[in-house]
Amino acid sequence: MQNLSVICEEYPFIQYCIEVAENKVRLNDELKWQIDEKLLSRLLNSASTKPQWFDFSEIALDRISNPAQLDLLGHSNEPVILIKTDNGSSIYLFKLKKYETSDDMFYGRDQKYLIEKCLILWLSNYVKLEVSGKESFEKYFQVSKNQQFKISELNDTLIGLNLKTEKLYTSLFNYFLKDEILPETKISLSDSTLDYLQSRDWDFAELETIAKEAFKIASKLSLSPTDIRIKRYFLPEQTQNNSFKTDLADNDKEISKSINDKIPEKQPELKLESKPSLSKLEKTKILLNRYELAVKKLIEDKQPVLGKNIAKVCNPEISAPALTDSINKHKERIADCLSNYPERWPLLRIYYPPIQKLT
Repeated sequence: MQNLSVICEEYPFIQYCIEVAENKVRLNDELKWQIDEKLLSRLLNSASTKPQWFDFSEIALDRISNPAQLDLLGHSNEPVILIKTDNGSSIYLFKLKKYETSDDMFYGRDQKYLIEKCLILWLSNYVKLEVSGKESFEKYFQVSKNQQFKISELNDTLIGLNLKTEKLYTSLFNYFLKDEILPETKISLSDSTLDYLQSRDWDFAELETIAKEAFKIASKLSLSPTDIRIKRYFLPEQTQNNSFKTDLADNDKEISKSINDKIPEKQPELKLESKPSLSKLEKTKILLNRYELAVKKLIEDKQPVLGKNIAKVCNPEISAPALTDSINKHKERIADCLSNYPERWPLLRIYYPPIQKLT
């Protein structure tokens, strides 16, 4: 049997892959300390021709130290997938890495679908090459290249669908909040918010309630009245009778006081609030000030000055694509600002290439 560790190099989200059989479980010494063979055998006996997803806690030897980690939609952050070969002789177990640091990174429905297709494609080529024994390295390289091309196509399709979905829900939120926001206010939704909104079919009344309740919290926590980022935990939860908990609305004064007590006083130089009377050039200056502060924080924390890191430490946080989009939209005015004010934004000029190109 060839070494299955090669797939971990091609797909970094996979922790390990092992080959198992319906009547016999073969584990190395390391995995014997992690996996309960009896629990795994029970799952293998029920394995079907279709791929099966389950949480690692279902086969963990120490189940107390490995509780099931599921979010509100039932998504696991440490999933395992069983894939059976067409001839039924072997079953392959893929253990995916555990993510714990980001609320926007998880194994949801779309992610699992993409992973499943990639693994089936890889496994079909892997088994085929092993059986033949005569395929050249060039042939294997071509198979891998085709595989990467298909993965890229699937990624492009998924990104396109996500962008369309984001545009749709953002437009709906802007419509519901048109009487409560300034004309230049930008509403953005986090990835986890979009996933929650897609979890079921909402009617307009429910979506309007979600938008308005989430906006109340987001606007109180945002440093800028024109840049509102709505995150998953701002959304009201559903109750069993299909209505929403709106404790925030009922206790608005008390919660507002609690929120304001926890928000530190804004220093004058950190204010990013723009007024309706501001010119486009002034808005560009505010944008550069904001990104300059973010770069300063990264340098102080000894983190690399990358677009995704700048976006993450911006206050409020934005997405990396939103950062790139804002620089592209303000490109000409940014160049004017850098030329007219040579002493300002020194860190951006030195450490961030997209700004360096405009100097």
